[in-house]
Amino acid sequence: MKKQLIATCILLLLFSLLPIQGLAEKEGPKKRAVALVYDDSGSMRNGKDRWKYASYALQSFIGLLDERDSFSFIPMSRPSQEITMDLSKAKRQEEIDSIRQWNQYKNTPFTAVETAIASIKRQVAADANGEFWLIVLTDGAFNELESPQSAQYDANKKRITDTMRSFAAWMEGKNASVHSVLITMDQDLSAEEKAQMDAFQQIWQDTMNGMVLTAGEEDGIIKSVDQAAALIANRDPFSGAEDYVQVKRDGEKLKVSTPFPLRRLTIVQQTNGQGQLPRLEEANTPSLRIDGPFQTETPENNMITGSIIHVVPKTGDVMKPGDYELQFQGNFSSSVRWKVLAEPALDYTVHVYKKEENRLVEAKDGLYAGSTVVIEAKPNDLPVDALYFSSSIEYNGNSASMRWNEKRKAFQYEIKLSAAPVRGSIHMNIKGFYRQSKEFRITPVPKPKLSIAVLTNDWNERVNHLTESTPIIIQPLLNGKEMKDTEVARLLESASVTFNKHINYEWKQHGNQLYLYPRPYISDTLNFTDTGLVEATISLRDPAFEEVKQKVTLRIEDVSFFERYAVIFRFIIPVGAAALVVLIILVGWVVRPRFQRKGLIYYELDQSISEDWIHEAEPQLLRNPWWRHYLGIPYRSERRTVQSIIFIAKKGTKAVWIAKESQVEGMMIDGSFLEEGEIGKEHKTLYPNETVVIDKGYGKEVYRYECD
Repeated sequence: MKKQLIATCILLLLFSLLPIQGLAEKEGPKKRAVALVYDDSGSMRNGKDRWKYASYALQSFIGLLDERDSFSFIPMSRPSQEITMDLSKAKRQEEIDSIRQWNQYKNTPFTAVETAIASIKRQVAADANGEFWLIVLTDGAFNELESPQSAQYDANKKRITDTMRSFAAWMEGKNASVHSVLITMDQDLSAEEKAQMDAFQQIWQDTMNGMVLTAGEEDGIIKSVDQAAALIANRDPFSGAEDYVQVKRDGEKLKVSTPFPLRRLTIVQQTNGQGQLPRLEEANTPSLRIDGPFQTETPENNMITGSIIHVVPKTGDVMKPGDYELQFQGNFSSSVRWKVLAEPALDYTVHVYKKEENRLVEAKDGLYAGSTVVIEAKPNDLPVDALYFSSSIEYNGNSASMRWNEKRKAFQYEIKLSAAPVRGSIHMNIKGFYRQSKEFRITPVPKPKLSIAVLTNDWNERVNHLTESTPIIIQPLLNGKEMKDTEVARLLESASVTFNKHINYEWKQHGNQLYLYPRPYISDTLNFTDTGLVEATISLRDPAFEEVKQKVTLRIEDVSFFERYAVIFRFIIPVGAAALVVLIILVGWVVRPRFQRKGLIYYELDQSISEDWIHEAEPQLLRNPWWRHYLGIPYRSERRTVQSIIFIAKKGTKAVWIAKESQVEGMMIDGSFLEEGEIGKEHKTLYPNETVVIDKGYGKEVYRYECD
């Protein structure tokens, strides 16, 4: 029974390398184009059944491909003939049957690989957006490498190496990638044959970065069956997590429950040739259709019999998460081995960004040696929590886990580029369910040389005209060519100038040029700019390039003292003087002493003849109206004339002054007469509730001052 599994294991290992492209509901997967070189040489027989298992593996491989894929194989017995298989539902079984009828065998020429390469090139020329696979299945080295001692060996090895390297370069030039897989069966090779096979494996890996799978001992192949079967369905076979897609068998029914969207379900059955394989009659969902069964069997003795059935959406859409029920005709016997493969409708995109000052910039214009890049893998339209996902990266012999960036909803990995190209793969998986790999390539280019062209010669300006001066025009160059506007804008952020004298400057961008304006030192008003011959050093720096400096010479002509500071003499001094005068006046109005708000003067005239001759006037408020106060003489105390006396406000007290010019002979203040020597010498103080009496001869004037 173990031997019967050899072909299936080889097939599953091979098909596991074809990561099913994830589906979005509006975008279909990329079309896969597969060219397989098939070893039907005499060494596959040599009294063994190896050729039968290989035939069975090829039949099953055709059955497992998608109807939209294209597949051709090149038998080594006819190395220049490409046989294209029709994968349509109507023709696929017929193509599978034709494989069993193939009964030719010769040797192992490298021409078969060249025919496969030519086939892939034709398909790339027609549509470079597909997914291309070159697979070689052989049990020995090519004829061209069989005799290391022959005169033609080195030339043959060089031709094979150049052919593979040229093909890889051609694909890269078309911006297309090819997945290359070499499957060898070297269990019975001699030491010399093993050395020959190792030589070709080394060429394969060095030129194509190809993967090599070796089908060695039977136990090793059988051990990989479960892992390979999981990889066929894009599930992760390397963890202990349980399957997310649950399958239960209930008599003649299979019940499938999935929490994820699926591309299709595939039921693979296999028996030793004696058991009856149950047929799938229908699905419980009208939106699904059944493709198959496609029957496979080993030629001649029917050691292994298999069946492949696909359950796919009728409209080309995806199978939504939920429960599905499949009705079979006949029970599953114990002799039938079966497996349900769920192909996830998940996908992700890979982007390469330049890291510039903690910003990610899309790498459109090439990546330079020494740059820091961020490889980003972003799951598309997450149907589940992102925490289910994990991602790893392999490149240039290194491997590491990628970290999750919650803000960008993507996995990221940072690389410091050297001059060597970077080629690697990103693996995205959900433990126990989903695994998908995508390739990326980075070809660093030499860092371009940044230079500066000064387009303005003999720049000259008067020192008092610097605010309106003409610019010094700077043209940044990259490898001697003018830079783009966006590139110049980045340079402007870090552009600087140093002078050997005191001068300011200003930068402005005009298209893809920089304008440098010399400006006054300090300001145009306080113009302390140095004059004469000035040396300036212009410095430009971009995170992607080296810093570049360029010296330029300019002349600033001196002027007279009055011209240099004309603004001060023409505007600042006159305006400042006027403002000072106004300020002094305003302060004088504010600080001039005023009478108390309730200060009153009571006046009466007593002529001492009769009561009818006594005149009493209404009390008068000493404080003047506000407009008279603020339009008065600044700093001068407020004054008020009542009859014969001028009263003056006294600062900081309720008392008032009696102006010296109002003092007369015979004036009595608070009962005290003024002496003749006191009159008119100084102001006299009058306190509240005190009176002033003036004897006029014809009567007495009495003034009484009150202030609450």
